[in-house]
Amino acid sequence: MSSYDLLARLEAFLDSLPGSYDYAVQLSNPELLIPALFDTLSARNVALVMTDSNGMPSLLDQILSPFLFTADSLLVVSEMQDATLWRLGIVETVRRCVTEKKQLYCYFRDQEEARLHHGLLELMQMMNGDLAKLSPIKQRAA
Repeated sequence: MSSYDLLARLEAFLDSLPGSYDYAVQLSNPELLIPALFDTLSARNVALVMTDSNGMPSLLDQILSPFLFTADSLLVVSEMQDATLWRLGIVETVRRCVTEKKQLYCYFRDQEEARLHHGLLELMQMMNGDLAKLSPIKQRAA
């Protein structure tokens, strides 16, 4: 089955879903990351799940794709396969979503309970300067 045949099936499936929910699509085949996929997701307001799982391009490579940010929202799922590329990828993703006013959802999985919030805390520390610009506290004080 070609990428376009799979895409047609995905379109039919997405069109059959109730419209009152938010949806995201996660792919595990890098050959399906084609411009038509991003058009399909954007037209239906469906988020693309970016993941650092084995077999997929690194988050940084996915982010640098010229088509990725055509989606209205993104969901990043981290399994922390490569911590260095993950850090670079997620920081760049957050920055671009803020700049382009896109929704971003991050899901940190496969974390031990004791380290459950470690990924989020680390992200917030790396993004401290960027987050300060968005702080409602700073905006109210101005």
